Amino acid sequence: MFETYYPVFQSAEDLVIRPGKTVTLPFGPVPEGTSQLFLTGETVTFYQWKNEPDEPQFYRRIDDALDSAMAEKEAWALHFSGHDDDFPIRACTKVLWKPVLSYLALSDFTEDWTCGIRAKASNLVVHPGGYLRLRFEIRYWKKGLSRRRGYGPVDAVCEIVFDEGTYDWQDLTRSLTIPTEETANVMVVLEGRHFTGDIWFEAPKLVSSNGYNTVPSFQPFTEDRPQFNWLGQNLSRKEWPAFRIRLNHQEIWNGPVFERSHRYSEWQIRLPKGILKEENELSLTLITEGREPLPYRLHSIGAVVEKGA
Repeated sequence: MFETYYPVFQSAEDLVIRPGKTVTLPFGPVPEGTSQLFLTGETVTFYQWKNEPDEPQFYRRIDDALDSAMAEKEAWALHFSGHDDDFPIRACTKVLWKPVLSYLALSDFTEDWTCGIRAKASNLVVHPGGYLRLRFEIRYWKKGLSRRRGYGPVDAVCEIVFDEGTYDWQDLTRSLTIPTEETANVMVVLEGRHFTGDIWFEAPKLVSSNGYNTVPSFQPFTEDRPQFNWLGQNLSRKEWPAFRIRLNHQEIWNGPVFERSHRYSEWQIRLPKGILKEENELSLTLITEGREPLPYRLHSIGAVVEKGA
């Protein structure tokens, strides 16, 4: 089996699609055996940022997944929208030990702690091989290693697994022991994979025996207080532009696509059999959600023709 590429759309100037807007592109017949559309494009940001050292500064933010309307007790809730694929969704933060309150050391606490979070779900289903959980990973001091180390074996863990289904806000808490002198840090990891539906989180906590919460709430990125920032994975929409695409008035795609850290990232859509005609009409609607979604610059579209070996 080998493939041949036939151009369908190519312009001297890229076609910019703004959030919520639709563009329609007519094109004529394409060769028999066409199985996919091959598209290239990019979100509209400064082109010199489109490389691995720079663009991930946006990708690690959780801002696009914050939801003030759904929050009950906090300013923002963190929203995980599930998708049953191989991309994990993750938010994490780290508490260095011994913890501090601003610039003051936390004192007069014991090794008894309470951890937890509030959660609300809608049509939540965890598929085989998937998970949806909150983990408090305790790592002890190791000779020659930084106390900031967040990799390698975990010495102790407390895990909260979220129920499937639909339910209103509920408080989930656990008790755990954190050795005061031996501990280097506690990683707080909220993560999901291979699940569908929606779940919202607020009020994460790691509370000392004398009542101090050492974990920050979910909030937008702050430049001057990095210790209060949660880091995200696949929570930013900047590298996940979303589209609703119709070919000859039949929907062939509805959802996000992954944009790699280079110019004109590529993606493909497999076509249903018999959908192509002598004269065709392709419409693309940019449906990216999140905080201040970016426009998308469509660079090219081509037909991929598969022929037998």
